[in-house]
Amino acid sequence: MKLYSNLSKISFLKKYSTKFLAIAFLGIHIPLIGLIIFLTYNEGVLSPTIILIFTLIFTLGATAITLFILNKLLEPIKLARNSLKVYLENQELPALPIYFKDEVGELLKDLQFSIEVFDNLIDSKQQTIAILSHDLRNPCAGIIMLIDLLKEEESASEREILMANIKSLAEQQLALMESTLSNLRNESKTQGKLEKVALDLKKIITEVLSTQKVALDQKKIKLEFNCDSALILRGNETAFRQVFLNLINNAIKFSHTNGQIWINAEKTKSEINIAIIDQGLGFKKEVSEALFKPFTEHSRLGTQGESSQGMGLFITRRFINKHSGTLMARSEGLNKGSTFSIQLPLD
Repeated sequence: MKLYSNLSKISFLKKYSTKFLAIAFLGIHIPLIGLIIFLTYNEGVLSPTIILIFTLIFTLGATAITLFILNKLLEPIKLARNSLKVYLENQELPALPIYFKDEVGELLKDLQFSIEVFDNLIDSKQQTIAILSHDLRNPCAGIIMLIDLLKEEESASEREILMANIKSLAEQQLALMESTLSNLRNESKTQGKLEKVALDLKKIITEVLSTQKVALDQKKIKLEFNCDSALILRGNETAFRQVFLNLINNAIKFSHTNGQIWINAEKTKSEINIAIIDQGLGFKKEVSEALFKPFTEHSRLGTQGESSQGMGLFITRRFINKHSGTLMARSEGLNKGSTFSIQLPLD
């Protein structure tokens, strides 16, 4: 890779084909130039046989050197082949160089991206199976158990309680299914190359907030959105709508009645910073990273028993990462609120 990397720094060798031809050209002409110099300084001294022998030696030597160098130039292609083979056999994600601009550089970049997308699709499939086998199964089991109890119960008041519990479990399962499928559906829309357009994140946040008015009113939560200017960047609209929906919904879910939420956003010369801050349940500092794992054991119910499928923050961070940004969680401890901070670089 060192030869390929060094040749890529030469301005007139930007294309891979140009690199290849330049080495072939030098391999042909160096022995010719050497032969001309040799004959010039030995004119009339050597016999035609000696000249022929020296010509063959120069030619064979130059050919061997040229083939050796061309083989070195093929190293990025060999790296791509070996990386694909390792992934198919061991599912190890490669770290191919994606900063070269020629044809082979584009091949490396596309291969790295394709492997990552394929790996994401496998992950999504496994996550979907886990959801169906765990989170969506439990409410059904509860409903079946309550129906069995309902058959045996003779008291009208107790039957009413059991029916109310059945309805509650069914509603929880429906909400869980809608949330889970919404997350997975929106993630599937952003698989492959993200379709990025100019977006105003301030406008998107405002529109998402309008969909959360009922939830805010039910808990009597006051929300303050502080943003002095438009937050323009290139991004995928579907992804960002899901990001803000997940984070704002979480802030409401884990906030107490009559609580307060702040959304602070600013744009600098190099990045956009957005923080969603609440005064709710919070979490222990040591679990801040574990919150972003799929089906994390630290997932819990909201302050009014709202369910959580343990996928929202995982998918949210993936969307942010796809825009070369970062998403971090911070809390001073249990019942001390939490802050989710987004940093997005400007192109």
